[in-house]
Amino acid sequence: LQRRLVSIAKAHTMRGLTDPTKNELVKLTMRGIRRIHGKPQSQVAALLRDDLILMLSCVPDTVKGKRDRSLLLLGFCGALRRSELAALRVEDLQFTSQGIILTLPRSKTDQNGQGRKIGIPKGRGRICPVQSVDDWCWHLSAGKGAAFPSITKGGVISDTALSSRAIADII
Repeated sequence: LQRRLVSIAKAHTMRGLTDPTKNELVKLTMRGIRRIHGKPQSQVAALLRDDLILMLSCVPDTVKGKRDRSLLLLGFCGALRRSELAALRVEDLQFTSQGIILTLPRSKTDQNGQGRKIGIPKGRGRICPVQSVDDWCWHLSAGKGAAFPSITKGGVISDTALSSRAIADII
C-alpha cells in the first residue's frame, strides 16, 4: 500500500496536480492500517567472525571451493551486499602491497553511480582475504570479467557472473 501511495503521489506531482495522499483522511487510514497490520521490516542476522571461521572450515579445496572461500572472505571483510559481490569484476580489484582496493561502480546506497573505493587489508593466517582472492584470481585466466563467475559441475569456469540468489545459496 505504501509503495502504491508513493506512486500515486509521484504521478500527481509530475502532472502538476495536488497530491491526494497528503489528505488527512488518507494519512489517518494508513496509520490505522499500520497499527493493525504493521510489523517491523525483517532483516537477516549479521554473519559473525566465529561463524565465518566455521563456514570456511567446511569449504573444500577445489576450484569451486577457492571461489566460495574468496567470496565469503571478501564479502565479510568489505561488508559487501550480495548484489555488490555479484556485480564485482576482476578489473575492479587493485592489488597493492597492503591489500586490495575494491572499486564499486554502483551499489544500493550509491544510486547515482559515483562509485566508492573500499580497502581490504591483508590478514594473518588462513583467513587472509587478500591471499584468498589472489589464489582465486589465478584461476581466472582472462584477467577481466566477473570476479565470481559460475562454475559447472565439471569444474569449468563460466563467463557469466553468479546471481545474488546463487551467492545467498553459497552463504
